Amino acid sequence: MKGVGIIAFPFGEIGEKVIGRITEEIAKKLDIPVFAHEHVHLDLDIKKVTRFYEDLDNPSTTLRMVRAALRWAKENEITSLWLVAGRPHIYRCKRDLELEARDVGLGIKIFMCEEIEKYRTRMWFQSVFFEAWWLIREQILLKLPWSLYKKVAK
Repeated sequence: MKGVGIIAFPFGEIGEKVIGRITEEIAKKLDIPVFAHEHVHLDLDIKKVTRFYEDLDNPSTTLRMVRAALRWAKENEITSLWLVAGRPHIYRCKRDLELEARDVGLGIKIFMCEEIEKYRTRMWFQSVFFEAWWLIREQILLKLPWSLYKKVAK
């Protein structure tokens, strides 16, 4: 399917397996390329997968991966992206993709993978403490003005 791709964000060890499975199903069904974080578990033809690798001295951020994915989309003439990410993270991923695409002048459509909604929020976390920390942090990041968020999340 020309002009369509998938971006797969990581989210915890268990989540990365779920995200990988969903990504594979969509990629195989639609025969489309994938841009995925190195931690997302995938068993696809390597020619169809572009990996985003973290720098150990400078861990990745959602926004850094978004920027790399948008460069990939532009280079591959992708105008529609399926978004696969952990349920607690997917709304910020979508927001970042849409706003950054707007800022760099890319007219790209983002489709959230609805299958993620089948998984309860608690499934994505290894502890109640981490869940509470993440959800509070996520609400703060989502409420920041975009210009400030871009400075903080660079």
